Amino acid sequence: MIIQAQSELDELRARLRQTALDVAENFAQRYAAARQNEAKLEQQVKEQRATVLRLAEARLGFADLERDVSLSREQYQNVADRLKELETVSGISDSEIHLAEEPLVASRPSWPPKKIIVGLAFIFGCSLGAALIIGADLAGGALQTAAQAEKALGIPSLASIPEAGIASLEQGLIMRGDRNSPAAEAFRSLRTSLSFINQGGSARSYLFTSPSEDDGKTFCAMNFATALAFQGYRTLLIDADLRKPSLSRVFLHETGTIGLTDHLEGRVEPSQACFETDVENLYLFCAGSPAQNPAELLADVRFGALLHESYKWFDKVIIDSSAVGRVSDALSLAQHAESTVLIIRAGRTRRADAARASRLLAMAGAPPVGFIMNGTEAPKDRPAFRFADRQRPAPVLHAAPRFLGMAGGRDPELSHN
Repeated sequence: MIIQAQSELDELRARLRQTALDVAENFAQRYAAARQNEAKLEQQVKEQRATVLRLAEARLGFADLERDVSLSREQYQNVADRLKELETVSGISDSEIHLAEEPLVASRPSWPPKKIIVGLAFIFGCSLGAALIIGADLAGGALQTAAQAEKALGIPSLASIPEAGIASLEQGLIMRGDRNSPAAEAFRSLRTSLSFINQGGSARSYLFTSPSEDDGKTFCAMNFATALAFQGYRTLLIDADLRKPSLSRVFLHETGTIGLTDHLEGRVEPSQACFETDVENLYLFCAGSPAQNPAELLADVRFGALLHESYKWFDKVIIDSSAVGRVSDALSLAQHAESTVLIIRAGRTRRADAARASRLLAMAGAPPVGFIMNGTEAPKDRPAFRFADRQRPAPVLHAAPRFLGMAGGRDPELSHN
């Protein structure tokens, strides 16, 4: 039994081995067949790619041919149209129009009409210039003449001071220099105008101010005071421009002199701050030491008291103040002065600034009695003769020890230190 089983087992093993060999051979054959099919497919793909490339090249060639055909058709159509035109023209007989002679050349062009255009341009230019002038005038341009200022401010013109041509304020006392100059004569006219406005000279104090610093208020104040002194009025000139004092340099040729600031602060008496000038009948109350609070000092009641005390010893008091358009000092001083005069610089002071200054003074209760047009064009011809300054008898003075400390004579403290 064992031997028989052993033989069957060996036979089964032999069959199994043979079957494995057959399966392996079958797989090898199938693999080889698959490789052959793959090689055939790759060959077919290559052939297809070559075919596609040939077709693409053929398509490009076809597009070129199609474009050439289209151009040829257009050229053919153009040639055919031209042939039709030539056939049409050849069938028309020659024109009956003949040139008899050459046309004449015009002596001047018929267009544009120069005279009409020049006339219209002239009218347009004049209208535009007038419109610009009126517009600049309405926009608040600089005041040029006294008539413009009177129309703009509604106050009278007191005098027109011609341009004196001075290089500095120290040279500006023209009433002491060329007393026959047009500017000196203008200040005499100013003296007369103020006497008429103030009912025969009843006003005792005059405040000089301006819309801006460079209008010439100090120049006008010191020359007007000199004109009053030349007529015999005992005149006091107060330098109340504490921010930019300058009168001590003009009359005393020095700076740092005690004056209004020191008196208002209670450090000195009026007699110590008032100086006699080299102009007869003219005295100067200097500005004094630099003030820390000029607006508050000038608004104090002490200035009003000083002004009323000076009326006992002087016929006229001239106050030179700061510009009203810059600070409020002039508005405080204007409440104490009996007359306020506004200085306008010709060609420089703007209409709006002058109107604002006049309005501010009116609101402060001291409307200007008039204005002075400073820096106008000097007259070309002088009159043949001029009236000299007529001396007025000196007034009889009463003793007032608080101010000058004299009775009918001059106080030694008024002389230069």
